[in-house]
Amino acid sequence: MHWQEKEEIDAHAKWIIERFQHHSAIELYDMGKVKYCMGNIAEKPENKSVVGRMDKVLNAWMTSC
Repeated sequence: MHWQEKEEIDAHAKWIIERFQHHSAIELYDMGKVKYCMGNIAEKPENKSVVGRMDKVLNAWMTSC
């Protein structure tokens, strides 16, 4: 059975599909506290500087490529 078929009869399968098909453009996770990337903390105000710093590093790397 494919995931798309399973989502019709299994609420957990539907949740998994929705989570991975429709996610935030910016994601940040505290891997030491939450397993399996289940709690995106990028939107929290206290993480704004971390997201900004990581964005600058990513853009610099993309430019260098």
